Amino acid sequence: MTNNNAFSGKTLRRSRDNRMISGVCGGLGEYFNVDPTLVRLGVVALSIFTSGAGLIAYVIAWIVMPEADGSSVAQQMQDKYQQHTRSAEDDIAARIYDEPKDTPKDNGTPAA
Repeated sequence: MTNNNAFSGKTLRRSRDNRMISGVCGGLGEYFNVDPTLVRLGVVALSIFTSGAGLIAYVIAWIVMPEADGSSVAQQMQDKYQQHTRSAEDDIAARIYDEPKDTPKDNGTPAA
């Protein structure tokens, strides 16, 4: 039996091409084959008629939906945090074993 679903093979991701703020509406438009401008107008209308619930849903989608390259905002932030934090052992080893880069090398000749 074949799957003739219109959404087969598609994944919901934030768009890189149809992006105004974060690509959420562009990604929804690409996923549902709708103009992203209509999705944006729908989000604005939802935000107005529900006193901001559409805006909250947009922010949640921004955090949860992965980028077109496959990484979500939460994953990117976690990767940056892990990249900038070192363990205590790494920090101590770096201070002990790394040679300072700003000191001139002594070539053995006496200063005049």
